[in-house]
Amino acid sequence: SKLDHDTAVASSDKSSEKNLTKLTLKASLQLALVGILRIALTKAISYQEHVGEYGVHWNFFVTLALVKLLGLVVPTKACGLIGLLIASSYQFALSGGGLAGYVNEGYRDPTNLFSL
Repeated sequence: SKLDHDTAVASSDKSSEKNLTKLTLKASLQLALVGILRIALTKAISYQEHVGEYGVHWNFFVTLALVKLLGLVVPTKACGLIGLLIASSYQFALSGGGLAGYVNEGYRDPTNLFSL
């Protein structure tokens, strides 16, 4: 019957959503571990670090892990609106909020996470 079919489809949708969440969490954890491992190995062998890109305690893998996790929280239909809101807020902070002066300032304290 139609009711049984609708129930099966809804159950299947919930199951696939759970699987997608598990896969995303697993991928995010893997990326975070690679990021932490990269930081540890870079420090252990005293490899050069380009502080201007991500700072001392950050790297691309950690960024990817957080973006994947953020994808679980933000509804797909709202991505455009949220992106526009973030971009507009950032532009306002740069133009009218004094952030441009801070961003363009030459000195950064490499021991302070927030100054990078």
